[in-house]
Amino acid sequence: MDEAGAGRRALTLYSFSLENWKRPKKKSTPSMQLCMTYLEGERDHLKRENIRFKVIGRRRAANQ
Repeated sequence: MDEAGAGRRALTLYSFSLENWKRPKKKSTPSMQLCMTYLEGERDHLKRENIRFKVIGRRRAANQ
């Protein structure tokens, strides 16, 4: 791990609010797909650096 991450135990990133899920699917789906595509591309890097990714909040809305 480089100096930027040294000593950090957790980082919380906020990306989708409940308000996002109230938008028409035509608007919210591309945003979620972009997020998922990015994370899938980073999977190997996260594993290599022993970084855990945990979704918090309401996951059910993301699967609809």
